[in-house]
Amino acid sequence: MIKKVLFSLSAALSLFFLSASPLAHADVNDFVINNFDGTYTLSTADKQGELHIVEQIDLTFSDYNHGILRAIPKKYKGQSLKLHVNSISSNSGAPTQYTSYTDSGNTVLKIGDKNRTITGKQSYTIDYTVDNVITFYPDHDELYWDINGDQWNQLFEKVKAHFILLSENLSSIKEACFTGSFGSVQKNCRITNPDITNTVVTTNQPLKENETLTTVIAFDKDIFQPATFWDKLNDQKGLLIALIAPTLIFGGYAFGRWYKKGRDFKGRGVIVPEYGPPDNLTPAEVGVIADYKLDNKDFSATIIDFAVRKYILIHEIKQKKILKDSKKYELELLSTDISGLKPHEATILTGLFDSFTPGSKVFIEDLKNKFYITVAKVRKDLLKSLTEAGYFDGNPIKASGGLYALAIGLALVGLTFAPDWWRVGVPLAAIPVFIFGTLMDRRTPKGVAAKEHIEGLKLYLKVAEKDRIKMLQSPDAPYAEKSAAPKMTVHLYEKLLPYAILLGVEREWSKKFENIYTQPPDWYDGDFRTFNTVLFISSLNSSVGTMNTNFSAPSSSSSSGFSGGGGFSGGGGGGGGGGGW
Repeated sequence: MIKKVLFSLSAALSLFFLSASPLAHADVNDFVINNFDGTYTLSTADKQGELHIVEQIDLTFSDYNHGILRAIPKKYKGQSLKLHVNSISSNSGAPTQYTSYTDSGNTVLKIGDKNRTITGKQSYTIDYTVDNVITFYPDHDELYWDINGDQWNQLFEKVKAHFILLSENLSSIKEACFTGSFGSVQKNCRITNPDITNTVVTTNQPLKENETLTTVIAFDKDIFQPATFWDKLNDQKGLLIALIAPTLIFGGYAFGRWYKKGRDFKGRGVIVPEYGPPDNLTPAEVGVIADYKLDNKDFSATIIDFAVRKYILIHEIKQKKILKDSKKYELELLSTDISGLKPHEATILTGLFDSFTPGSKVFIEDLKNKFYITVAKVRKDLLKSLTEAGYFDGNPIKASGGLYALAIGLALVGLTFAPDWWRVGVPLAAIPVFIFGTLMDRRTPKGVAAKEHIEGLKLYLKVAEKDRIKMLQSPDAPYAEKSAAPKMTVHLYEKLLPYAILLGVEREWSKKFENIYTQPPDWYDGDFRTFNTVLFISSLNSSVGTMNTNFSAPSSSSSSGFSGGGGFSGGGGGGGGGGGW
C-alpha cells in the first residue's frame, strides 16, 4: 500500500514538473549552411567593374522558419555598389517572395512567407548585380571580394566561389584567398584555374560563425577605368535628388506663394520729402508699417512722445562710480487722462506703471521681465488695427502661418519618416519655405503709399538742407520736392523727434537743433548744465531701446590585398551576412 502511494506521488510530481518546465525549442538562427556556392561574372559593363553574382545557399533548418535574411553591403570603399536584385528562387520549394530594408550599411533581403513555415533541408538561389567593384592602384587594379561574408552566426560546411572573368584585354592575373574572421591571414582555401578567365576558390575546412572566404584578384592596368567626376556625380544622382528635389519642389511652391501674395503692390517709386507722419499715425504705427514689426526703438519713440505730450516726465539721475559715472532714467506719470490716446497708446502708458495714478514713478531698468506682457498685447492689437485700417493685405501674424506650418511639417516628417538621404533633403526644404514665410507680409496700395511717405519723412529728418537740395537737382535722383520745409522750431523738433528715433536718424535730426534749447525742456528733469540734445537722446534711447530684456519674456531656470600589410579575411567588398526569421 505504501509503495503504491509513493509511486503515485512520484508519478504526480514528475507530471507536475514536466508540465511546469518549458519545452526546449531551437531558435530561427539555429541552422547550418551545408553549401554556399557563388558564381561571380566580372565584366566591364560598368567601367569600374560590374559583378553579376548568383549565390546558391543550401542549408538545414533545425526549427520551423519562415525563411532567411541575406545582408548585402551597400558600399565598398566609399563607392555605392548600386545593388540590383535580379531574382530569388528555390529548387526545394521554399517561399521566395522578399522585402528589403536598410540596416547598418547593408541592404537586407528578407526572404520567405510570414504566413508559412518550413524546416529541414532547403535551398535558395539569389541572383543580383553590383557595380564599382574594382579598386585602382598605381601598378594594378584589383577585385577584393568577401564571398559569404563575416556577419553570419551560422556554421558553413563548405564555401566555393567561381569567378568568370570576361575581358578581351585579359592577359595575366594574380590571385590570393583568405579565410577566418575579420583581419585573419589564414589561408585554409585553395585556388584552381581551368583557364585564365576562370578562377575557382574553395574552403579546405568548415567556416565557423562570423568567418568568411575572401578572394583577391589583381589585373593589369587599363582593363577597367577609374570613375570620372561625372561618373561619381551620376553614381550620386539618387543622393542629389534626395537632397535637392524637396528644396526645388517645396521652395518653388513657397516662392510662387510669395510672388503672388507676398509682394507689396507697386508704389510711385519717387520719394518726396515729408514733414510729418502719414495720416497722423503714432510712432508705434509708423514703426510697424515701416518693417512689419514692433521693436525696441518703437517703444523708445513712444516713451519720448508721451514725454513731449506731457503724459510723463523723464528724470535723468546720475550715479557716481569709481571709473565712470552712469545715468539712470526714471519715468513719472503726470496725466492719467487717456481719452486723447489711441487704444495701443493707452495700453503702453498704463503698462509702464504699477499704480496708474499721478506721481507714480518707475525706473526703466525695473521694467525688466514684466513689460513683455504689454508688448505682446500691443503687437497683436496694432497688427490687427492696421490691417482693418487698410494698410496690410491680411494680418501679418496670419499671413505667414501656412508656410510656417509647412516648414515645421517638412522638418518633422523628414527627421521622423523619410528614408536615407531624404531624411536630410526634406528638412532642408523647410529652410526656403520658412524664409519665404517671413516675407509673406504684404502692404496694400494704401500701405505702400504710407511706406513711401515714411521714407520721405526719413529723408527730411536725416539729410541736411544743402544735401537735400543737391539730391533734388540730380537728373536721376528718385526724389522730388513737395513744398517748402517748415520753420525749424522747438515745437517741430519735439514733434518729430519720436519718428527720428524709430527711423534710426535721431542723431542727424538732433544735430540740426544742437543749440535750440536755452532752458531745459519741460519734459526733462536733470542737470541742464551738462545737457546736450544729441548726447541726451542717444543715452536715453540706449537706456530704453537696447535693454532687450525689458521687452522679452524672462529666461527659464585601406590597403591592397597584395601590398602594404597584405590581405586578410573580410577586407573586401561584398560578403555581408545573414540569418533566419
